[in-house]
This record gives sequence, C-alpha cells and structure tokens, in this order.
Amino acid sequence: MAEDYWKTVGRVPSSLPVDPAFVELIGPGVSVVDLGCGDGRTLAKLAASVARDRAPWAGVDVNPAALAGAAARGLPGIGFVMADIAELPFADRGFDYGVMHAVLTTLATPAERRAVLAEAARVLRRGLYASDFLLTPQQPLYRERYARGRVETGEWGTFRVMDGRRYLYTAHHFAPDELKDLFSRAGFSRVTLRQVLSPTRSGNVIGGAIVLAMKS
Repeated sequence: MAEDYWKTVGRVPSSLPVDPAFVELIGPGVSVVDLGCGDGRTLAKLAASVARDRAPWAGVDVNPAALAGAAARGLPGIGFVMADIAELPFADRGFDYGVMHAVLTTLATPAERRAVLAEAARVLRRGLYASDFLLTPQQPLYRERYARGRVETGEWGTFRVMDGRRYLYTAHHFAPDELKDLFSRAGFSRVTLRQVLSPTRSGNVIGGAIVLAMKS
C-alpha cells in the first residue's frame, strides 16, 4: 500500500516527539509495536524513557534501508520487520499498544487510511497512539496546496508533494473531527485528540494532532 517513495527514500528524520501522556502508559509487561517505524528513532526514545521487561516490542516498515538503520541501533528485545502496515504479520491482539508517527498523512486515499487503522485495531489489545498533521489553510502555502490538490485528487486536504517537477508522494492533512472519526470507525471506542503545533519534515510548523485511541 505504501507509495514507492517511502520504500526507497533515504533517512527521513522524524519531526514529532513522543507524547509524555503515552509514555506513562508503558511499563513492565506492556508490549509495543511501531507501525511505520522508519529507522527506529521513536522506539529508541520510548525504550530509554520507560522500564521494560521481556514483553515483545517491534517496529514495522516497508523501507529496507530504514530497517537496517533501526536494527543497527542494537535495541535489546526489539525486533524489526519489513511489512506493509495494511497486512501485518502478527496475530490478533498480539501487542498492547501501537504507535503511528506521521503515517496516516502519507496514505493517499480514505480507503487506505481505513484499511491501515482497521489492521492496527486487529493486532492491538489496548490502544493506539498517533501524531499527525492537521489542515492549516491559514498559511498561504498550504491553502494553495489544498486548493490545487482538491482539483487533482478530489479531496480537500490531499495534495501531491513535488521536488521541482518530480512527483514524490501524496500527503493528506486532516480536520480534527475527520481524524477522530477514522479511529472510531476502525473500532477504537475512546478517542481523545489534542491539537498542537507540529514541525513538518520540510521545516514548516503547522497544525498537528496527538491522538490516543483506546479499545475499551
């Protein structure tokens, strides 16, 4: 499901920190999977912040180079797997919590976003922590992108990211209610969303959201 860009691009620095409220949920006996883990930066920071035991932790990504970088961190007890996050190689309810940092924004269509969240709900027992980007039409750059993107994709907030004339990938920014509804429809019964300011990978600061979606 991931676009080719995300399978082959070099290291993409994560611009989003781990939320302290999520860190408080993780302790001994709690298992975690990072969906779209990249080079393992988020899992490394989380592992350094909590007490752990033998509960399984894992990271999943489609980029071989990123996964090699993650494995090279030598994080004890954390395995890294190459897989599509819409088809996870894990049993139902195999992990307590999942993490998604700036992943939904890279999924080009509503159907892809629904499929990924439904798969996340399948493999998680307790909940999913996500951070992502919100619509920021008050900034002229993004207002123009959204307007052009609606013509190109048919969806407000979805736009093609270009490097000059070269197409890189399609991104989507969310309305808060749209984002909460996605999690609810995937089977998360308690969804809280906090709006923040978030830096993007290109260095812009736009509206962001921190979501904690619980199964019960």
